[in-house]
Amino acid sequence: MNIPETEATKRSELVEEFVRDHKEMSQLLMEVITHLKAKDVAAARSVAQELDRVAGPHIQYEEGDLYPRVSGRAIESEYTRSLYHEHLEAVTSLKLLLCKDELSEEEVVAVLRGLRNGLKHAEQCGSLVNLLSALPEVAQRESLVFLRECRDRGRLWTDLIR
Repeated sequence: MNIPETEATKRSELVEEFVRDHKEMSQLLMEVITHLKAKDVAAARSVAQELDRVAGPHIQYEEGDLYPRVSGRAIESEYTRSLYHEHLEAVTSLKLLLCKDELSEEEVVAVLRGLRNGLKHAEQCGSLVNLLSALPEVAQRESLVFLRECRDRGRLWTDLIR
């Protein structure tokens, strides 16, 4: 059954792009995890480089615009602190995978743990989608402009570590 799209069911351009980014990042995270579990570190690194490139602009957007924008609305600052921490845990694992020539078994386990937590974070973006959808149209346009500016800058996720 096809349900006609109405203004109430139509997603904004910002929400569409946000969800698309999360879907792509989740797919790449799954690929890296799958390669690491198969002990194919070279393939994991190859996909991790793509993840670094794809995730960088989106994470820069979330941390530079989305989280500050919504932290004053319906979300406790403790929640946004946990989101920043989840990013840091995942990107630290990604950087270890990309920058260290040889990984010990313990390091592989640590990388897997961090990337799995990153995957969980990416897949649980529902509450953020709801907040994005609730933003006034002007705020959504401003936020979308910032997201696109982040993409134009094209920073790597691993370059964003503070």
